[in-house]
Amino acid sequence: MDPLQEIKSQINLSIQKKYTELDYSECYVAFLDILGMKNLLDKNYSELRKLFNSIESIIALYDQISIMGKEKILSQNQIRITVMSDSIVLSMKKDIERSFSKIIGVSSAIINQVLISLSEPVFIRGGISAGKLSHTDFSVFGPGLVNSYLLEENQAIYMRCILSPQLYNETEFKNYISTQKAIVQDKKDGLYFIEFLRPENKEVIKEFAKLQVESDKNNDRIKEKYSWLLDRLEII
Repeated sequence: MDPLQEIKSQINLSIQKKYTELDYSECYVAFLDILGMKNLLDKNYSELRKLFNSIESIIALYDQISIMGKEKILSQNQIRITVMSDSIVLSMKKDIERSFSKIIGVSSAIINQVLISLSEPVFIRGGISAGKLSHTDFSVFGPGLVNSYLLEENQAIYMRCILSPQLYNETEFKNYISTQKAIVQDKKDGLYFIEFLRPENKEVIKEFAKLQVESDKNNDRIKEKYSWLLDRLEII
C-alpha cells in the first residue's frame, strides 16, 4: 500500500473509533448571539479582546468548579461550549443530574458578563431548546443546535435569550421557575427568557437605551428593540 494512503486509512479508522452513537444524544442546547458585532469590529483590538476575555473568564471560572469534588462542570460529560466570532454554543446531555439548571446558570453568567464587558452595554440574544446533538472539541451538529438557532433567529427578536415553549412542560423547567429568579416571563408574548437586568446596571442600560431610541442613525426595527428594553426596565 502507498505510504500516504496507509496513513490516511489509519487516521480515518482512528477518527471512526473516537465516536459512538452515545455521542449523539438528547441535549439541552443554548445558542447565544452577540448583538452588534459588525459595529464592535470597528473597535480596536484591545476593546474586542476585553469582550472575548469576559467570555473566557466565565469559561475559566466554571472550568475550575467541580461537582461533588469529581467532574468539572465544563467537560465532555457535563457542559460543552464552543465560541466562534459572535456565536456561542453550549450543550449538556439531558440525562445528567440537574442539567437544565446548569446550562441556564452558565448561559446567564455569560450573558451578564458580556453585558458589562465594555464601556457601553453589549447585549446577547439567544435560544435554548433540546434535541439530538453531537458536540466535541472539533464539531457541533444536530437538530438540537438547529432548534436553538431558529429560536434565536425567528422568535427571540429582542435582546433576550428565550426558552423553547416545548420545554415548559418538563419537570426540570417547572421546578426551576418555581424556585429560581433567573428566568422570567415576558407578559407581552408569554415567552420565558433569562433575566439580565439588575438594580446595579439598570440606570446605565436605561440611558443607553434612550440614546438608541432617540438616535437618527437607527431604523425603526432597532428602535423597537430598545423600546422593548425600556418597557422592561420600568417593570423591574
